[in-house]
Amino acid sequence: LLAMTDRSTDGVQRPLKGRIPMPHKDFDVSVTRKRIPVEQGKEVVEQEVSQELDMAEGHMQELKRLAQLADETLSDMERKRIQSGGELPARDMEVFELELWRLQMKMAEIAEEVQEVHSVVRDADEQLAQPP
Repeated sequence: LLAMTDRSTDGVQRPLKGRIPMPHKDFDVSVTRKRIPVEQGKEVVEQEVSQELDMAEGHMQELKRLAQLADETLSDMERKRIQSGGELPARDMEVFELELWRLQMKMAEIAEEVQEVHSVVRDADEQLAQPP
């Protein structure tokens, strides 16, 4: 996982490149993972898992925040509907629907990031289970 390097036919070790999700408001930041020598194996894998789980916690907090925003948007929509006597103007409905759609898309992106974390943790578990 982290400790792997690419050994080409000339015997030179080159770091493998990978994508790691970064907690960022747009969730579109990709960086190259740092590669660490195999000798540090288990400790490195455990450190990466810890970092990934911290990221997942951040993603879950963002999901909760977005869910709260969606609830508030729905409450605002209902309040406006009641104030207007039962029907919301089409333009207001479009604005609310667009806002809810945007929140759902962001939540889907975060859920995908969390799935990546689960994948890294699963891979690490498999690597730690293998004898050195």
